[in-house]
Amino acid sequence: MEQIKKLSKELHTAVILLWASLVLGVVRTVMQIMAQDTTEKIMGGFIIATPIILIVTWLIYKIGKGKEWARIAYLIIFIIGITPAVGEALIYLEINTTISVLRASDILLSAIAVFILFKDSSAKYFK
Repeated sequence: MEQIKKLSKELHTAVILLWASLVLGVVRTVMQIMAQDTTEKIMGGFIIATPIILIVTWLIYKIGKGKEWARIAYLIIFIIGITPAVGEALIYLEINTTISVLRASDILLSAIAVFILFKDSSAKYFK
């Protein structure tokens, strides 16, 4: 049986930041998909976005349960996605400021959460 671990206040904050980042990302993604000009593009966008959103949701849940592998997987996804995410935020400044602000907020919340998750004081929670 899995041992239930109590999150420190700091780690609880990190998990909340991850959930908030996910919500902002979903809202932004839906806005971007719905701005497409054809039904095929809209359906394609949802088909691509849905599994990604589900994977990130699952990782955040597992991080909250103290899974070391989930913390590392989230970090890898964050590192892979940070460069295109920043570029996208800058591009959307010209096209749709709301999407750009949502993207920048998503990046900031995720970055703060990742920093907290990988502090030395957080390591004892993850095994």
